[in-house]
Amino acid sequence: MLIVIGIVLLAPSLSGEYTDTRLAIPSTGLLTLIFLQQTYRATVPALDYLTFLDWLYACGYLISIFTFLLFLWGTNVYQSANECEKSIAVMRIDKIVSVFQLSALLALLLASALAWWA
Repeated sequence: MLIVIGIVLLAPSLSGEYTDTRLAIPSTGLLTLIFLQQTYRATVPALDYLTFLDWLYACGYLISIFTFLLFLWGTNVYQSANECEKSIAVMRIDKIVSVFQLSALLALLLASALAWWA
């Protein structure tokens, strides 16, 4: 599960020009997380509370969804830019995505710490 979340977190490292690849990674990661959690829930008895892994899965879902939405925005910005403005658009997209990447990593670490001590 952490490998899948790590791949989704590394996806923003791709340049803004690779719109198709960038859109595919978070959606594939989200589907993989769903199947991993279903397998995990099938082996654990039903509990009345959220486990540590449930918190990590929830954070992974949010990271995947927000990464996908961010990539949708970036794709729209890149595609709507003129040929001479595409390099400026890529720099703008990459800057915003790198801030998101760091924020998502910090959110994952914070959620892990809070789930561990809760």
